[in-house]
Amino acid sequence: MKQLFYKLGLLSIIMLFPTLMSSQNAFLPILKQGRSWKIACKDENGNSEILTMTVAGDTLVNDRNCKKIKVAALEGSNSIVTIVAFEEEGKVWSVEDGTFSQLFDMSLNEGDAVDAGYVLKSDVINVNGVKRKRLTIDSGIDCDDYVFYVVEGIGISTDRFLYNASIFGEGKFGTMLSCMDGDECIFTENDFRTASVDGNQPLFYDLNGDGLVDVDDVNALINAILSKQ
Repeated sequence: MKQLFYKLGLLSIIMLFPTLMSSQNAFLPILKQGRSWKIACKDENGNSEILTMTVAGDTLVNDRNCKKIKVAALEGSNSIVTIVAFEEEGKVWSVEDGTFSQLFDMSLNEGDAVDAGYVLKSDVINVNGVKRKRLTIDSGIDCDDYVFYVVEGIGISTDRFLYNASIFGEGKFGTMLSCMDGDECIFTENDFRTASVDGNQPLFYDLNGDGLVDVDDVNALINAILSKQ
């Protein structure tokens, strides 16, 4: 009888193991209903504005349940455009005319290729009590100085949603200022540079693609953009 219980117990553990592994490998979702982001936009002439992106409902594309994202000016309720995105297993795609274009992949690790670049570092940060995986990515553009971050459950420091939807013209660039769940701010631009849970402080990269900078200079730029609104 003991041997039977032992076998049944072992079988239960074996059957449960894939579920445990699945939960360990699951990523915090980015495209949650009601979630919004503030994006600072700047062109090569120094003109700037702030846009908001808000997840606003579902839409079906090629039998896949996708999310609609409304983009609007910060000071105005009129949507500039509605774009579509799809998320699955830590990967996010933009969707246009039935075509899915991958924007980023949280399952990547240090050394993995990303377009023309690669993942410089993969670590974990703790922001507001939530642990999130962070990828620091060298895009391989502009003499290997163009570095950006992707954070689990938050998104990307440089805005690929708007660029991919052709909202940004030539010479225009966008960076994420904050991420909100309803009225609660859960992540800010500065949090991309949070020290990892192992205590290592990351290098401060200019999110406009100009290489290493002083974090105070970055904060001054953000404050200057906000002061114009």
